[in-house]
Amino acid sequence: MAIVKMEKFTLVSLKEKTSLLLKKIQGYQGVELLSSKTILTAKMDKALFHPSEEQQALGTYEDDLKKAEFVLEFLQPYVPKAGGIKQLRAGRRELSIEEIDQFVMDFDWQADYQKIKAYEQQLNRLTQNRVTKLSEEEELNKWRYFDENPNQLKGLAYSKGLLGVIPDQYLGQFKEKMADLPLTYVEEIFSNHSESAFFILTLKEQEDALQEVLTQCAFATYQYPYQQAPAEKLAKVKQELAAIHQEEMMIKATLATLGHLIADFQIVVEYYANFVTREAAYQHLADSKHLVMMTGWVPATETPAFTAFISEITNGDLIISYETVKEEEIPEVPIKLKNNWLNQPFENLTEMYSLPKYNEIDPTPLMTPFYLLFFGMMVADVGYGLVLLIGTTLLLKLFNLERGFKKSIQFFQFLSVPTIVWGLIYGSFFGIELPFHVLSTSKDVNTILITSVVFGFIQMLFGLGIKAYMLIRNGQKIEALYEAGSWMSTLIGLAVIILGNLVLQQEIFTLIGIVVAVCGMILIVLAGMHGTKSKGKGIAKGLYNLYGLTGYIGDLVSYTRLMALGISGGSIAAAFNMIVGFMPPIARFTLGAVLFVALHSLNIFLSYLSAYVHGARLQYVEYFGKFYEGGGRAFRPFKTLEKYIYLKEERAKTLNKSEEK
Repeated sequence: MAIVKMEKFTLVSLKEKTSLLLKKIQGYQGVELLSSKTILTAKMDKALFHPSEEQQALGTYEDDLKKAEFVLEFLQPYVPKAGGIKQLRAGRRELSIEEIDQFVMDFDWQADYQKIKAYEQQLNRLTQNRVTKLSEEEELNKWRYFDENPNQLKGLAYSKGLLGVIPDQYLGQFKEKMADLPLTYVEEIFSNHSESAFFILTLKEQEDALQEVLTQCAFATYQYPYQQAPAEKLAKVKQELAAIHQEEMMIKATLATLGHLIADFQIVVEYYANFVTREAAYQHLADSKHLVMMTGWVPATETPAFTAFISEITNGDLIISYETVKEEEIPEVPIKLKNNWLNQPFENLTEMYSLPKYNEIDPTPLMTPFYLLFFGMMVADVGYGLVLLIGTTLLLKLFNLERGFKKSIQFFQFLSVPTIVWGLIYGSFFGIELPFHVLSTSKDVNTILITSVVFGFIQMLFGLGIKAYMLIRNGQKIEALYEAGSWMSTLIGLAVIILGNLVLQQEIFTLIGIVVAVCGMILIVLAGMHGTKSKGKGIAKGLYNLYGLTGYIGDLVSYTRLMALGISGGSIAAAFNMIVGFMPPIARFTLGAVLFVALHSLNIFLSYLSAYVHGARLQYVEYFGKFYEGGGRAFRPFKTLEKYIYLKEERAKTLNKSEEK
């Protein structure tokens, strides 16, 4: 239950085995590679080794990866999705890196890619045609009531025929002037919010007068582009649109039958993504004419297994060495947490805040008991806890969940237990008061409030104790006394004073508390003088540090939310029950049952959300603030993509073999 100890390895092998080494180490998924610059500056003469060049094949692999990703992205909208429950039960496939390679070698995916690409091009062509035809349809719809082919107007011997549109602002002027032109026929074809279209027929002799009027009214002649009459052409366009739609449906129906390719191309994506990662990893290597060198981090407990693994791959053609972490390397060491089955799900809380530095301690196991206690106290209902317990247990038993999601479900499964326990203490079952309880949320409010503050006080002292331990471990015993011991003494002394005055009413306890608190305060003032040349400034600094006591009081007040959320959630649940109880008997067991489920579902969600958020806040602010700094970076092993499948771990097999030996 700690931060995994790391060692830095340096590996030298034959250059011809570079590709195999990278592939096997990627499948091992247990080491983090470092940059070749680290190797060259720290290990070897630059005249002998130089950074490996990026492989020319990288561009080809990236292109193939894009092709495979295109197929998945293109097929997704057309292939019927598998049922959510069925998919959850199936889970991800597990393949070894060799099985992935073999599958892609046996799969003529390029042919399927070309087929899919052809379908895409056909759909794109049909889409473009549809857009064009829809535009034609829209235009022809406006002119469909003109019965003749407008192009015939060009061949009139004794008259002049025109089709065109006039903006609405000139419409009144146009009608007025056209009424003054003799022997001129005007027919409105269509009108919309911005313009009106007209057919105009007049004698050749009046063409000039007509043109003058049309110019004044901003008349725009319509150039009809088709040989058929508008209605006839419109019917043809509609037929073409129907044909386009039918062809699209046929292609989409064909694509819907290609669902099996999704699973296949997911493996292709994994294959080429792994290749791209390996090719990019050459930048981490250094090589010479005949040798290759790499360095990185590996868990200290796995060094024998890793050595055996690499030796088997290279047939012993290697030199590998390990170094323990140096003091100056601590900020660079990657962090990997290792906890037992109970604490593992709570690692997410630590990661959300910040991973510890390599020289810190993992706060996860030190936080878990408090988080469980506080979460249960803030929800505190047997029924709500049972809902969470049953729901999470069914999810874990019936479905093959994603690893990260499974960890989250386990997290909430554990939280259901203290919720039930505190529900029994408060005697609450879906807001219904049970005949037995230890504390009543209606009668024992002050007791619950004091209990909340006491729990907070204990956690704060525990946090200061951890800080003292860390300082002593680092050889800073005086700092441990000043920075942690002083505050622990002050807080304990004040607590004993309160206990002696208000609870035990014994002066001896009050006196002891005063002595302990004063000693702590003196240490706080002395802490300000520690390491300061000027005694006056040191005393002033120490006196100012005493003001930090108000911060501790504020922290204690924060823990009252344990009482507030627990009582408010129970009160809301009871209010919901009262609403249902006011209904007539018939409605109570029909509509009331539905209302009961709906209202309590809402309260369950809000109660768990509040407990999750406020529980985390208490850990991050009031608890971690006493001893935990964080700022570490996560261990990033050189590994496969694992976006669609899980890799069968070679590392686990190797570790098992190593343990057997």
